[in-house]
Amino acid sequence: MPDPTELHEPEAAFLSKPGSIDVRQYLHTLHRREFTEPEIRLMLVLLQDALRCLDKYVLTRNRRGKMLFHETEDWVFTTNEDWVFSFNNICEALGFNPEYVRKGVTLWKTAKLDVERGPATAKSSRSGE
Repeated sequence: MPDPTELHEPEAAFLSKPGSIDVRQYLHTLHRREFTEPEIRLMLVLLQDALRCLDKYVLTRNRRGKMLFHETEDWVFTTNEDWVFSFNNICEALGFNPEYVRKGVTLWKTAKLDVERGPATAKSSRSGE
């Protein structure tokens, strides 16, 4: 079985962009933890899967991919904490600030869409032209 602490880094790469605060500290803390509780391991896998899904389907054109992307995005941006496996609860259990991760997801998505649209379109959409 792969080491679960090694799986999160590619999915959390958007957090290491300039302007990110204390990301390396979060990752260092996550590496030092012992993942002995099955619930914590499951939470880590759920968060990884969500980040992979967002990355895989952000630019998709097929219906199923769009549905998966939007369902995952809804889960990430829902602030309801009533469910044990809500995004907020998972982030907090893993030592991440949910709002900080949401901001990273938003910045990452904007950058991906800007690249897809091309430099001229991205520039005019940011300037409000």
